[in-house]
Amino acid sequence: MRTLIFDLDGTLLDSKQSILTSIDFALNEIGHKGLSYDKRQAVQQDLATTLKKTGDLLGISFSEHQIASFIAIYRKHHSTSPEKTMVAYEGVQDGLLELKKNFTLAVATTKHTAQAELILQKLKLDHFFDHIQGTDSGMKYKPAPDILFHTLKMLGNSEANLSAYIGDSVHDMAAAKAAGMRSVGAAYGFSGSEELKAISPDHLIHEFKDLLSLFNNP
Repeated sequence: MRTLIFDLDGTLLDSKQSILTSIDFALNEIGHKGLSYDKRQAVQQDLATTLKKTGDLLGISFSEHQIASFIAIYRKHHSTSPEKTMVAYEGVQDGLLELKKNFTLAVATTKHTAQAELILQKLKLDHFFDHIQGTDSGMKYKPAPDILFHTLKMLGNSEANLSAYIGDSVHDMAAAKAAGMRSVGAAYGFSGSEELKAISPDHLIHEFKDLLSLFNNP
């Protein structure tokens, strides 16, 4: 094992309330204040899927323009003073410091790259990572492994079997498996252990510091 790639929300950062607040703000801005949506799913999937699924359930047809506006408003709101609305999970700072001694570290997230870079910079975590990869235009969202393959390419690493992806959702675990990487489920995140166990990750951790013992033989 030489490369550890991390999901962002629900894995490195406790950003659940920040995500939901930004979704509510964006819905209000496009004229749908108070619209009911599945909050559990909303913090685990991409924004367009959240809006489309909500529309399907409620019989609302969102145009491509509305979806694009919703996403743009959300991203701007969510990226405003992230250091005030998000926090790294317990053990992340110290854990990354230790892991960086033996591994190449990277981030692969549903967020766009620029947004992820800004948030990690504001939270003073960006320096731990050799590459930060978002799901940018033209890339498929997880569970497709696009961002994982691209991350390995940017790191100059062609050996997926020597890499692990750490994430908190079933989509993260599916993406890791599709990429040929070891999958590590973060049970402390947004999904919880039972949901993650259903997809049979290679490993399950309950605290971030568990990674130190899991990968203590690099």
